[in-house]
Amino acid sequence: MDRPLLVVWQDEFSQQVPIIDEQHRAILATINSLHYFLQQGLEFESLLPTVKLLISYIVFHYKTEEGILNSTYYPEREKNKPDNVTQCFI
Repeated sequence: MDRPLLVVWQDEFSQQVPIIDEQHRAILATINSLHYFLQQGLEFESLLPTVKLLISYIVFHYKTEEGILNSTYYPEREKNKPDNVTQCFI
């Protein structure tokens, strides 16, 4: 049986920054994989590799966005910056 994707990339999601858009697509693909596995009824232990991959990729993506912001002038950056990337998941 064909299972629908949870999230489908749409042009409205584009940030007009190729590396960011590519990474966003990869995050959505991983979320869709996790959704697929959940629909398959996999046990939590079987989902862990996908969950870990998603978390690692989001941290990697955050570092990319942070690098881009560091190279541009963004006055609100310091005010909104978490102490560390793990705070993004709390």
